[in-house]
Amino acid sequence: MSDNGDLLARSDMFLALDEPQIQTVLDLGEVRTFSEGAVIVEEDEKAEACFLVLSGRVDIQVRATYSGRGPQKIATMKRGEVFGELSLVDGFLRSATARAVD
Repeated sequence: MSDNGDLLARSDMFLALDEPQIQTVLDLGEVRTFSEGAVIVEEDEKAEACFLVLSGRVDIQVRATYSGRGPQKIATMKRGEVFGELSLVDGFLRSATARAVD
């Protein structure tokens, strides 16, 4: 299995999949690169994909609705972690913005 396949197989979301199923997920996916500070997904948009971090880090942020402050970081995703899957499952709009850190 490829390095990306091994990483995917070890992620919590895909632990129960066997090797052919992991390969199917890899075949359906694409590797994308984001520059530092780039918005990967935006809060309140329709979901069309989830993401596995292959390298670098991604900050997950939500709007500060009542405080008047800027976006609030609620998590940092790192290599091997999946984000963006919730909106694919529940069908609601994205609940947070994901931004490339490095």
